[in-house]
Amino acid sequence: MARRQKLVQESNERLSRMDSKSSLEVGLSKAEAEAASAEALAMERMLPQCRIIAPFDGRVGDLMIRVNQFVSEGQPVMELLNDSRLVLEFIVPSAWIPWFVPGYTFNVTIDETGDSYQAALSHLGGKVDPVSQSIKAYAVLSGPEVGLIPGMSGRVRLKTPAAQTAPSSPR
Repeated sequence: MARRQKLVQESNERLSRMDSKSSLEVGLSKAEAEAASAEALAMERMLPQCRIIAPFDGRVGDLMIRVNQFVSEGQPVMELLNDSRLVLEFIVPSAWIPWFVPGYTFNVTIDETGDSYQAALSHLGGKVDPVSQSIKAYAVLSGPEVGLIPGMSGRVRLKTPAAQTAPSSPR
């Protein structure tokens, strides 16, 4: 834009020397060229501040802007996923709370790869869903996570404690 305005200004100055442009038109084109030049300089000085430095190595999950798009301060530009330690999230019956404790180990098979991994329960969610009588469980894989990315799904295989004998009903 600044280059275009500068060319218009130079053309108007030539035309003015041939008495084809007024001094007002020359002055206006000069002012527009200076304004465009100042705007370009301001953007050039802001450019070093347009770097995004993440607090961790990870993956871009979603890009919310496009090339050459202006971004307002505070506007999200991307979703950055920390894939250094993947966490399994799944739901279990709330009746399991007494025996399904952190450290409990089990296997999980990832649908996308077909590979099985050993995992350990890290913690349970903070509340029980009263409708489904279930609670969220979170676990981490015990071995390397090569080839896994956030969002994959799978099947958790747990060995539940032996069923207790059902109490007899009153007669």
